[in-house]
Amino acid sequence: MAMYLHVVSGPYALLFHADDVREVLDLRHGSKHLAGELAAGHRSWREHMLPEVKLRALFSLPEQDAEAALVYASTTAEPTCVIEVDRISGLVHLTDDAFRPMPPVSPAARQVFDAVHTESRTGKNLLRLRRGLELPGLAGHLSEQTDILDR
Repeated sequence: MAMYLHVVSGPYALLFHADDVREVLDLRHGSKHLAGELAAGHRSWREHMLPEVKLRALFSLPEQDAEAALVYASTTAEPTCVIEVDRISGLVHLTDDAFRPMPPVSPAARQVFDAVHTESRTGKNLLRLRRGLELPGLAGHLSEQTDILDR
């Protein structure tokens, strides 16, 4: 059984492998400067200058203040980026058989997500982020994929 962090950006519900999240930053109530912005598109975190990824930009959604950010390490022990999300829904424990393969979606979506889980309580589809994915530089990557799993 693996643990995932369930996050939401716009209409999309996503699952990040909890092992890949180094820290969750609360950006509400003026605390956005906990992880200071030093340059456009980057954020300072614990003496590291990390690229900032806004999930809303990945999906070409209108900009909006994020409630939280994830310090994320995709392939190494060192964090690779800070990911802004609209909100965090919580931790989810799932077995591998709780996921099904991605349905027919664009190659761009298939590159970013590797599986889907449908919540039994709500019927909402949760997209699992592919491990080892380098998120910086993917802004707008899914802009033409507006119907991913009916959100």
